[in-house]
Amino acid sequence: MKVFLVGLPGSGKSTLGRQLAAKLSIQFVDLDEVIEAEVKQPIREIFAQQGEDYFRDLERKSLHNVLSRESDFVLATGGGAPCFFDNMSQMNQAGITVFIDTPITVIAERMKKEGVVVRPLLHELDNENFAEAFYQKFAHRIPHYQQAHISVTPSDNLDQLIDQLKLKAQRK
Repeated sequence: MKVFLVGLPGSGKSTLGRQLAAKLSIQFVDLDEVIEAEVKQPIREIFAQQGEDYFRDLERKSLHNVLSRESDFVLATGGGAPCFFDNMSQMNQAGITVFIDTPITVIAERMKKEGVVVRPLLHELDNENFAEAFYQKFAHRIPHYQQAHISVTPSDNLDQLIDQLKLKAQRK
């Protein structure tokens, strides 16, 4: 089973991905970590030095490399990965996509704790009105995420998600 987690930055893709992979006894892959390992440079430096277009091309290539793997995995994508090129379509064809539909207010609280400096597209957002600025910056991505096979919220039960995944896998 190949499972792709999509959602806004800070929605919990990596956290849920690790939990899900452990429960399914399959490999967890973080696409951002794959990219960093391939180019031996942190994402924020890639953005700063080569720009977003260069990063999106790297992201697409890394995603296609992961798609070609024959093993089962849970992949946490970067927040923008489903929104560029034909990435979402490719993931939908290769496996089961899951949209983690986390409320903006929850993400805003997480970002305040984490600090936005580690996320290249967030550091310029207005801190006073962060939730609104975040929504304005990323609302256009939601229709891409909504193309996922399954949609969950952070409060949904992990075992129920696993049941949905298994059912979807049987139908594919």
